[in-house]
Amino acid sequence: MSTRISSPPMHAEPAVPVQNSRWAAVTDIMRQKPVGIAVIIPVVLTLMMGWLDDITGWEVSLFIFYAVPIILAVWWSGSAAGFFISVLS
Repeated sequence: MSTRISSPPMHAEPAVPVQNSRWAAVTDIMRQKPVGIAVIIPVVLTLMMGWLDDITGWEVSLFIFYAVPIILAVWWSGSAAGFFISVLS
């Protein structure tokens, strides 16, 4: 005879309460858009970072700021979009 131990279903509570913020609203809007539209903002940011990096010269490194468009692309559109932005940068 096997004994089966059952427990009541556990409801996942968020560790941090979800807040209605502007960032959450922007994220919801961007996730509902087609991938091409959601990737436009990270592409523009990457091109701006490349331009700023070019005009500042080698004395100032803006390398870490290239992560922002990559993170936005992954957050809004998925890993394929993040890979595209990382290749672009």
